[in-house]
Amino acid sequence: MYKKVFKVILSVSLLCFSFYYTKLAVDIVKNNNPIMKTIKKEKGKYEVSSVNAEIIDDTIIPGVAGLEVNVSKSFNKMFNYGRYHDSLYTFNEAKPAVSISQYYDKYINHGREEVMEVALVFVVERDDDIIDLLTVLSDHHIEATFFIDGLFIENNKNFVLNMIEEGYEVEVASYNGNYQELYFKTAVGLLDEIRKTKGSFCYSDYKKSKILNLCKKLELHTVIPSILARTSPYQEIKNNLVGGSIIRMSNRVDELEVSINYIKQRGYNLVRLDKLLSES
Repeated sequence: MYKKVFKVILSVSLLCFSFYYTKLAVDIVKNNNPIMKTIKKEKGKYEVSSVNAEIIDDTIIPGVAGLEVNVSKSFNKMFNYGRYHDSLYTFNEAKPAVSISQYYDKYINHGREEVMEVALVFVVERDDDIIDLLTVLSDHHIEATFFIDGLFIENNKNFVLNMIEEGYEVEVASYNGNYQELYFKTAVGLLDEIRKTKGSFCYSDYKKSKILNLCKKLELHTVIPSILARTSPYQEIKNNLVGGSIIRMSNRVDELEVSINYIKQRGYNLVRLDKLLSES
């Protein structure tokens, strides 16, 4: 019996060594291939360094992922092609070392200023009627972000689901106008069920530690606007608009269209918060 066990162990060991040395031999041949040598020499020209998120006191601005060459996949594509060709490089995303994903105890009040994108944010209270608002946005093909009161979500599940299916980003604003932890957490869970994904953001017009601390517990980023455009939306946007702006709009539609047109004329794209703050 022991001899049989020994033979099995010996056979397995020899098989493992065989695989190991075969792989080693293949790697040696591959690394000495002229295509591989060129890839390793030239890949730095095509890679893009990531940019770390920027922390300023209690706020954070998202970073930017970079690109690094996947040497093995790039080699396989070029080898099959028959020669080195830089159009056949394959890349992996290189995440920033400092990322907003590591910080829920900071406010986000801006995307990156160098991008030609801004986000419109709307806050929906429990009794608001936003049909006209959605009509204007739909006419302009704009996918905005809505922070909606939890009680509104409870009473209008199908309406909220339809908004999500239409491409709007929906998050929880509060519950019946306040941030009592149990009710707020329940509303977040309900919205997660409706959209089948976990939320990303909380909202506050200003810095409020109660909201920040609650959202930190739920691993949600607390967003505050860089432009609070509620009283005179068009003028406030005109005076303050830059790339990466998070614009808290009034739910009135009287100046919404002219504000949208102005933003577009300035060359900015209107995107959802998740797009504006993405580090990919």
